[in-house]
Amino acid sequence: MLFDFRHHLYAPLVCVKKNNLKIQVSPVQLNEDEKTFVDLLDCYMKNHDAEWKDKSLFLLRNKSKVGMGFFEAGNFYPDYILWIDTDDKQYISFIDPKGLMHIMPENPKIKFYKKIKDLEVRLAPSAGDKQIVLNSFIMSSTRGANLREWWGMKKPSEHEAMNVYTLDDAKCIEKMIQKIFL
Repeated sequence: MLFDFRHHLYAPLVCVKKNNLKIQVSPVQLNEDEKTFVDLLDCYMKNHDAEWKDKSLFLLRNKSKVGMGFFEAGNFYPDYILWIDTDDKQYISFIDPKGLMHIMPENPKIKFYKKIKDLEVRLAPSAGDKQIVLNSFIMSSTRGANLREWWGMKKPSEHEAMNVYTLDDAKCIEKMIQKIFL
C-alpha cells in the first residue's frame, strides 16, 4: 500500500501488510506499527494546522543500521527522526514505534530518553544561533493496559514519564508534541 504524508521527506511511503507481496524499497517498507504512527501524526497535523504556521515539521525515516544510531543505547537505530524548526530552536526527536511485551523499562532503548539529554548538553556549545533540543520516544503498539501490567505500573503517567506512549491512546501524538516543547 502506498500512502503520502506531506511532512515526510520521501514520498510515497510504502506499507506491506503481513503475508503480502515481498518488494524491496529504500528506505525499507513500513510495518503496521510504523504506519500507524505516521497516520496518527498526519491526523494530528491536519487537526492542528493553524498552530504550525510559525514552525516547520519534517519527518525522516531513519535507515536501519546505517542511519542515525546510538551506541549509548545498545546500538539503537530509531525508525524516525522528527525535526521541528522554529525561529530560535531546533527540536530533534528520535522516535521508534514498536511492541514492548518483551522489553522492560531497564532496556537501553527505553532509558535513552535520559541519555539523549547528555548529548544535548554536549552539542550546546556548537549549536550556533539556534538551541538544539533532543528527545527520544518509544511509541508502543502494545496496548496501554497490557504494558502497564507487564511493567508493574498503575497509571499511563508512569511510562509516559519515560517518553513511552501507547498507540492505542488517542492523545499519544498530542502528548508527545507537548513533551517535545517542554
